[in-house]
Amino acid sequence: MITHLLDLLREGGVEDPGPEELADILWLAQHLVGGEPPDAGDAPGPTAHASSAQPPEPMEDRTPRPQEPPESTAGPGAGRPSSLHIRGTHRPAPADRLAAPVHVPAEAALPHGLALTRALRALTRKVPSRTAFELDEEATVTRLVDEDIMVPVLRPEPARRLGLTLVVDTSPSMALWHHEVRELHQGLARLGAFRDIRRWNLSPAPDGSGVEVRPHPSVGRPARHHREILDPTGNQLIVVLSDTVGSIWHDATAERLLLDWARRSHVSVMHLLPTSLWNRGGASPTPVSLRIPQPGAPNTRWGLTLPRRFVPRRRPALAVPVVELEPGPLRGWAQMTAGNGRWTPTAALLLPQHATRGRLGAGSPPRSAAPLPPPAPPGADEAILRFRRSSSPRSWHLAGLLSAFPTVTLPVARLVQQAMLPGSSRSELAEVFLGGMLRRAEDTSDGTEHTEPLFEFTPDVRDALLNAQYHSDVQQALALVRDQVSAYLEPRWGHPRAFDAALTGVGRKRATVPVTGEAFAAPSAAGVTRLGHDPFSASDEVPGARGGSAPARVLISHVGADRAWAEWAAWHVHDAGYEVVLDEWQREPGRDLVGRLWHELQWSGTRVVALFSQHYPGPDRPLLPEGLSRLALSGDVVPILLDASGPPPIARPLTTLSDLDEWEARRTLLGAVRSPFGDRAEFLPGAEPGRLRRAGDSGPKLPGTRPRVWNLRRRGSEFTGREGELADVRKRLAHEGRVAVIALHGHGGVGKSRLAVEYAYRFSGEYDVVWWVAAEDLDRIPGQLAQLAEAMGVARAGTSAEVALPALSAELRSRPRWLLVFDTAGDPAVVTHIPDGPGHVLVTSRDPDLRLSIPAVSLDVLSLTASVALLRSRRPELSATNAVRLAESLGHLPLALEMAGALLSTMSVDTFLTGLARSVAGLPGWTPPVVAVIRESVLHLRRQDREAADLLDACALLPASEPFPLHACVPAQHDRSPLGQALADPRARNRLLKKVSEVGLARVSDGTLQLHQLTKAVLRDDLSTQDRRRAAGHVGLLLASAFPNGVPDPAARSHWPALLTHLLTVDPRDLITSAVRHAAGEGCRYLYERGETENVLRRLRELDQGWTVSLGPDHPDTLRVAAHLSVVLAEEGSLEESRALAEDTYQRRCRLLGEDHPDTLRAATHLADRLARLGQYDRALRLTKDTYRRRRRALGDDHPDTLRTASVLAKRLTGTLRLREARVVAEDTYGRQRRLLGAEHPDTLRTESVLAALRDRTAEDDQPKV
Repeated sequence: MITHLLDLLREGGVEDPGPEELADILWLAQHLVGGEPPDAGDAPGPTAHASSAQPPEPMEDRTPRPQEPPESTAGPGAGRPSSLHIRGTHRPAPADRLAAPVHVPAEAALPHGLALTRALRALTRKVPSRTAFELDEEATVTRLVDEDIMVPVLRPEPARRLGLTLVVDTSPSMALWHHEVRELHQGLARLGAFRDIRRWNLSPAPDGSGVEVRPHPSVGRPARHHREILDPTGNQLIVVLSDTVGSIWHDATAERLLLDWARRSHVSVMHLLPTSLWNRGGASPTPVSLRIPQPGAPNTRWGLTLPRRFVPRRRPALAVPVVELEPGPLRGWAQMTAGNGRWTPTAALLLPQHATRGRLGAGSPPRSAAPLPPPAPPGADEAILRFRRSSSPRSWHLAGLLSAFPTVTLPVARLVQQAMLPGSSRSELAEVFLGGMLRRAEDTSDGTEHTEPLFEFTPDVRDALLNAQYHSDVQQALALVRDQVSAYLEPRWGHPRAFDAALTGVGRKRATVPVTGEAFAAPSAAGVTRLGHDPFSASDEVPGARGGSAPARVLISHVGADRAWAEWAAWHVHDAGYEVVLDEWQREPGRDLVGRLWHELQWSGTRVVALFSQHYPGPDRPLLPEGLSRLALSGDVVPILLDASGPPPIARPLTTLSDLDEWEARRTLLGAVRSPFGDRAEFLPGAEPGRLRRAGDSGPKLPGTRPRVWNLRRRGSEFTGREGELADVRKRLAHEGRVAVIALHGHGGVGKSRLAVEYAYRFSGEYDVVWWVAAEDLDRIPGQLAQLAEAMGVARAGTSAEVALPALSAELRSRPRWLLVFDTAGDPAVVTHIPDGPGHVLVTSRDPDLRLSIPAVSLDVLSLTASVALLRSRRPELSATNAVRLAESLGHLPLALEMAGALLSTMSVDTFLTGLARSVAGLPGWTPPVVAVIRESVLHLRRQDREAADLLDACALLPASEPFPLHACVPAQHDRSPLGQALADPRARNRLLKKVSEVGLARVSDGTLQLHQLTKAVLRDDLSTQDRRRAAGHVGLLLASAFPNGVPDPAARSHWPALLTHLLTVDPRDLITSAVRHAAGEGCRYLYERGETENVLRRLRELDQGWTVSLGPDHPDTLRVAAHLSVVLAEEGSLEESRALAEDTYQRRCRLLGEDHPDTLRAATHLADRLARLGQYDRALRLTKDTYRRRRRALGDDHPDTLRTASVLAKRLTGTLRLREARVVAEDTYGRQRRLLGAEHPDTLRTESVLAALRDRTAEDDQPKV
């Protein structure tokens, strides 16, 4: 926890706080942002009796939620006395408008910073230290045993190989990117890949004659010689950060500096602009292919391949790679820099090595030449025309939005961009600031502290943009942007990443800094509190506070089961211009609904909307109190019926919303609220309608509407007994955005997942995306999130998790209405997989430690009343007395009650209780009632249907919680087992599903079967050794018969992802048939092709270890998985382990199959590859030659395998510098492949690449043939 806190503090600008500073920070955090934010809606409004000396009593449960809408009926920024402005940089003058200094949540300059850091992971590989050593315990013990000498054996400690030198361009244009530079520097420091990180600043000389290099911070420090940054050991990486817009990139100054460094060290350039904008700088990168022989090697030793269209210079150029700050390019650059030895396509500056020598930095124009006069600035029309021609539509839109502000800073521009243009990137922002329409405002700061640079549009350009973008005046444009930015900031107050701003609408004593320009946001009362100030009150004497008569106010009375309807109605009523208060009615002894509503109606300008349903106002609807009917007749209470349960006995026409579409339901609701009735006039709103829609919020959909992206299982039986907990989850999600549902006891079956499913279904209209993630295994979470990325359209099918997750995170940060459910989380580290963003995350778990990271709702067993209600909802014929007996016997556990309700369809209550008591009494120690119920149900099923019991036993050996796609099982015709024959017959299969469902042991839905994890655990524990082997045989039948033939295609086989989950989690010892072992191996191969290397590596290790024990190391399936594991280990960089495994596999296949067997020759090829990558070129060459000779003898010269081996042989000969021999082999192989396979075949293209490299290297002695 303390590590996470320190990371957050560093992100907020607090570097390495001391004990006293840390204590102060924690104390301030507790007192400034602790507890729940106060709500403006809690303040009582004026009463009807203005002369009364006693104020009205505060109303209960009036706390609004962010989506209800909150606090007041005004939009996010309208009508609030407090507003946020850009903080002025000058000293306050007497006539200045003053405000309080605050910190406003800032958007990350690099929104995918975590993905960038992960992309550089290849640089974290360590090497043995030359100076530091550690005790090798194993070697010391071995020496003591073998030699009887107690002498410690030391080994080099793992150490970081390279040091990093960051050279930051400080040209004037770089003021735009100082946030990116800082975040990149912090990310590199957190990566821990370098011995040390030193930063230098690069700036043009004042006289324009060259460049100056200074250590950071460079204020007041003299310039140093540019070679002082070089490390004499050569273990150094120099990275230049620049946008290449400054003057040093337009003449030869920067080029000569890079050339001098690159001759002595490893030099790269990280470009701060997106690739599409590189042409606006002074550098012109060229697409090339580079190969670095070892980490830290100077650029002069690199391999360089130029594109074919590029005419090579007489003297070879020196390449300096240029990389974009995106995960993909950075990953390739990092792997190349780490010395993977591969040719890597990239962009590079090609520097001529014959550059003019002399004083570094001699500028292009001679010092004596008179400087050219600056070009005249273009007019407004010309500047706009240039921008429109060179920019994207989104950049044009963003420029129009920013023109609403006379002055703007980069943090404010990022806020506007994220709030108004979700999904846009750094490219659009860069286009606006570099497009020639913005200029740097005059700096009026006193220089005492660092301030954000101010930018402004020229007046003519700003007016033209506003007229072109909007058809209303400047104030309307400002209101649009301000409202949306306010709504975007509302859930983010208190974030550690922040920028300085000024808050108006506070007491005069706190207003100490000047403001600049118009307000960009208006925080709510809760937001003002979280900013560290008190919400506005009349005693503050702040000018401009809103007064006047009480606005039109609507109170929506409902029960917890209808909360989704209440929130939907509240949003539309609020959007219509009314103030809204949600009032949840709870049926408790002593509570009077009529008195409650009458009390609310004492507020001036109030109307009550009563949402009637089968749940409201209670089960005794025919006995409604007479007072409720009188209130409805008075016109103050508007009754609305939500379902077809029948109208309540109220003497007033009812408005019904059931069976209406979205538009018609909204029109009907608002008509009922507004229409006059009795002696009450038309109820008009107090504010302008449509403000929420103008702010871009589309509002919740009609309750029950299915989101576009959805993967939840079927809802199941009626939800009973958890309304209070469900309401608590809803309230906490609205306030916190993250909630964990945690069981109070260690056993399962308390109803965590059931509660999460009910929440998702009940509030589905609130979300555009609802996604269920099985979180019991942390390693499987990225794959499930990658599937979400595919479903949302931000990643293509088959995209690896490493590529899909950054795109998903960016998408989720830009949209508010999404819900992710992480079910059955077994490790608190699940929080590391939770994406950021304004959406909601619900986690279910039995681990109490999770509450340290996420606000939690504790879930206990049901109350007696709820237990009886649950049982009688499943078995209506059950008497109250018997229901109480069952509830007490089963410990009020929901899972046990559900199973008992199902099992009672086949036996009486007395028979069930007798069997339950016998089951518990016959076991040593205390057995939880739910376990006894499971065992009783299984025993009953075994007596009734043996095949159904076999099916349950097989499913119990599948650890994954996802439903098993039983409908996809197509057993082979020769399978004569009873279960196989039952699955082959659709009628028999349906019988099995019906039997399993009847006893309540599994959930059956659309041909799938799902067991509770506790049920699986009980079934597994009760299996004998013989029964488990029988069940394992049935596991093989299920998995092998459902495995798709050929290449798995998720688009064509919807059950494949669910089946793959079971293949990757089942115990290797339970895969006892060859067919299912083949399916398990193919599942790993499929994931490997998708790029999920970590999951594949973990699973292959499990299979290799498990099958080595159960089948033996010489079994064909063991050897097959060992070969695959060797390939994956090599790709991950574990070359020595991969080599040892490949050599063992080769030796075993030679002994078992013979040296000429195809599997043996394939193993030889793998071994030769590992040897070559480890530098054992001679042995690799001998093995490749032997393989080539054997394949020629067995298959012939023209067989594709023979030609593929010949191509590899040419590479091996090249590695041993036998270039002429290699060229002869490559020429012959290339000719055969062109003739037999075609010029575009992948094998032909690979050989062509080898041959091209050989021709270049032998060009001096042997001209290439035409």
